[in-house]
Amino acid sequence: MAEQGAAKDQPRLTHELPVRHFHADPLAAQVGSLNMDEQDFPTLLSVTPVGESVFSATPVGDGGHLFGGHSLGLALSAASATVNAELWPQSIHANFIDAGTAGAEMRLEVQSLRDSRAFAVRQVTVTQGDATPLLMQASFHAGEAGPDWHSDDPFDFPDPESLESDETFLSNMDPIDVRPVNGPSPRGEGHMVPLVHPFWVRPHVQLPDDRMAHAA
Repeated sequence: MAEQGAAKDQPRLTHELPVRHFHADPLAAQVGSLNMDEQDFPTLLSVTPVGESVFSATPVGDGGHLFGGHSLGLALSAASATVNAELWPQSIHANFIDAGTAGAEMRLEVQSLRDSRAFAVRQVTVTQGDATPLLMQASFHAGEAGPDWHSDDPFDFPDPESLESDETFLSNMDPIDVRPVNGPSPRGEGHMVPLVHPFWVRPHVQLPDDRMAHAA
């Protein structure tokens, strides 16, 4: 019980760390815009087969830096297209090797590392020309009965509906609604934030009724 109490108090730590330079406007200039609406949202994660276990995709954007989370979602979509529908992604390991370009076509090559009744492992190599923005491994597992160690509300955070949306946080990422539990993030050099700075995060629009889309 003592350990549970300590974990519950963790978000209230008073240690502070200096914020890195993280301003909305420069970031928006560097990262390709992801302006999407509900109708177009599936396009954000769609990949097109161009060969055996090879896919292509063109991440939305205007030539800025490719957002790593977008390339990761596309890679997971490609990997998911090569496994049985009963298998669910359970873990990913990713290395962002080179800088990518938003708006430039990417090639996603999927390699099968393991296939069994309950498990599948895929490696996805994402390339844009001579650059390799991402190398990802994903493990998939069929659902089965077992112990549940998940706690639905370990820190007793406020309900997201009671919090304000931080519209300045990655303001060019229109599909994403970010709601900081401790209030909007401070900006500028010299500002301090708590060691633990939790967020509620969700899309602004309703996702398709596809669990792989939710995972990606």
